[in-house]
Amino acid sequence: MWHFGKSNKTRVLEVLSMRRFALLTHIALPRKFKFGKKGASDLSKAVPSLESLDLGFTAYGQHINAEQLMSIARDLPGLKGIGLELYNVTAGGLEGFLREAGPSLTDLHLSDLVGRPLPPSTWAAIAAGCPNLQSLTVRNTAGHMRTANADLAPSTASLIELVAGCPNLKSLNLLGLVDGIDLAGFAAHVQAQRRAGTSSLAKVRFVRSKLGAGVAEGVGAVAVTAIRGGSAVEQLLLKGRGLVEVTL
Repeated sequence: MWHFGKSNKTRVLEVLSMRRFALLTHIALPRKFKFGKKGASDLSKAVPSLESLDLGFTAYGQHINAEQLMSIARDLPGLKGIGLELYNVTAGGLEGFLREAGPSLTDLHLSDLVGRPLPPSTWAAIAAGCPNLQSLTVRNTAGHMRTANADLAPSTASLIELVAGCPNLKSLNLLGLVDGIDLAGFAAHVQAQRRAGTSSLAKVRFVRSKLGAGVAEGVGAVAVTAIRGGSAVEQLLLKGRGLVEVTL
């Protein structure tokens, strides 16, 4: 893994061309790296072994658009993992990328600072286009800043469809996207699929909003109690505000 901090595109490509980085597999690009139309092509030439690319999921804040995202699918066909900030990417643009690049992805990490919910069509695109996915994180920063965020969260039906379409999924993280999800029903469904051998999902991490009365252990305890009542999972309530981690 290599993080380039504040380096610009020219400097990044110079460094990547050095022999010592010939086997580099993961890169987190800084905002100063001007991706442009040839960003993916330049990276494919400089780092032929590249498997994972962070384009803004971390604090570096690389904001690419849908056209640039599609160039990644075209010029980096062997990419297994990607982290994206969806600031300039619409749901349709992301869905187009998933149709092209999804089959090779094992790790997908999405973040939205604007607070737009992923529509059901995008959750369906992940389920249909990423059969080899092992880890999925969806983070909505706006969801952390509300007392309720049901309008941002996926439906329970979308999550069930995700589990069916991604049988290799082992880890699911929903950050700021919890309210409105039937945690107990979803956990019971996953347990049934695991017993049938059609799901590998072992850990689900939910983080509720940070603000508002009743968002601390009280809300988390309600969810855990509901899951325990269904006899579906072993559960662990971690310290901190509204964090529920479910080990299936």
